[in-house]
Amino acid sequence: QAGHPILADVIMYRLNLLDAILVCNYSLDNIVFQNHFNGQIVYNMINQNPNIGSIDLYNRWKEISIETSGWLTVILTIQNLKLWNVTSNLTTISKSDLLSINGGANSKLYVAALCSGFIQLGIKDKKSKISALAPTTLKDSLKADMEIMKFVEMIHESIPIIFNYANVYIEPNNDQISTLREQAGLLIRQTKEYWHQALYLACAYELAITAKYKTDTSNEPSTFIPHNNVIDRNNINEYINLPDIQLKSWMIEIINRYISLESNWVNLGLNTIYEMKPLLDGNQLISKIPNVKKGPQVGKVLEEQIKWQLRNPYGSIEEVIIHLTEYVKNI
Repeated sequence: QAGHPILADVIMYRLNLLDAILVCNYSLDNIVFQNHFNGQIVYNMINQNPNIGSIDLYNRWKEISIETSGWLTVILTIQNLKLWNVTSNLTTISKSDLLSINGGANSKLYVAALCSGFIQLGIKDKKSKISALAPTTLKDSLKADMEIMKFVEMIHESIPIIFNYANVYIEPNNDQISTLREQAGLLIRQTKEYWHQALYLACAYELAITAKYKTDTSNEPSTFIPHNNVIDRNNINEYINLPDIQLKSWMIEIINRYISLESNWVNLGLNTIYEMKPLLDGNQLISKIPNVKKGPQVGKVLEEQIKWQLRNPYGSIEEVIIHLTEYVKNI
């Protein structure tokens, strides 16, 4: 994907390269669906058949992954054109702009996109322990290093949560802001400086699964899956002559929701919240909070302190000591 991601996607799809690179040959009895959230579109499309058959898994994996990668390129193009705002009146992305995106600069994110068909799928080992399917496949097929595997798992875990926020988000009143700040802040602290990338991939993923849902139910043509799988390997111009992307109203509506979500989180002061330090470290908690002892309890109190700081960005040490003293009495 170091050159032109869109071209790479088309070629991988037509030459059946994606499933040759990421070999998913696990027993279907060991693959489980993990429903982390109740997004209606995802639930209807992915979980309509609880028995995941080999063809269903294969098609879901390949088509959603290619579509997600394609939409990721669209979103990165919108970013590159400085049109990532709800007032841009964007309706068309030209092929020349799409081809200006260099996949190498976002290589890890494209790996996560090309594994997006595995989101919410897990694999059971011999002891029935469930691991995320995407990093497991990367490890077994590509011998991927730990950095890539952890990145993909982190991003994939965040996507259902971001998806849920983007689909149920309501402009909060003053009473709701502290709760929202805590929940969103915990997610951003988990994804750290990659939270913007996670949001872009979540947007691309929703565009992909919505497009597949519309293709399956209304025969609406796919945006990035080639209709003609016959390939002339000697005619590379066939791949270069890609059409402009015409953004329909439902596509713009989805994109605008994620633009608004990102803006709201920034306005809440969460952009670099992953750098926030606890007001009291472990030793200070033991010395200043009654009945706090060394061991697992310190970790729980530290976690509660971070949540309190997210809810109370201007809170003082004296205030957090009062809160944690009461908290410890109830654990």
